[in-house]
Amino acid sequence: MRVEDVLAASGDRIDYVYDFGDDWRVGVVAEEHLDSDDIGLVECLGGRRAAPPEDCGGPLGYEEVLAALEQPERPESPELLERLPHGFDPGRFDAGEVTDELDRVGR
Repeated sequence: MRVEDVLAASGDRIDYVYDFGDDWRVGVVAEEHLDSDDIGLVECLGGRRAAPPEDCGGPLGYEEVLAALEQPERPESPELLERLPHGFDPGRFDAGEVTDELDRVGR
């Protein structure tokens, strides 16, 4: 399915479940539509926070990961932290990287 088929007008929004087992919910809003000459181009204009690491246990498990980052001295923290990708920063978001990935999967 193409993005333009479900986000046909500026301001249209979709919400979807990314992982039915963990119940991650994602929202996407169409900010702007370009002229027909630009069809096929998708750009991420912004977002909040890094994507949670795979298999972290859904929203509740991710809350535990965030708590471990804030309080690494907790007894359960070392095990949670060793599963994170090197340099993981939950506050980091790079719209350019998301745009590159959207371009890659769109081809």
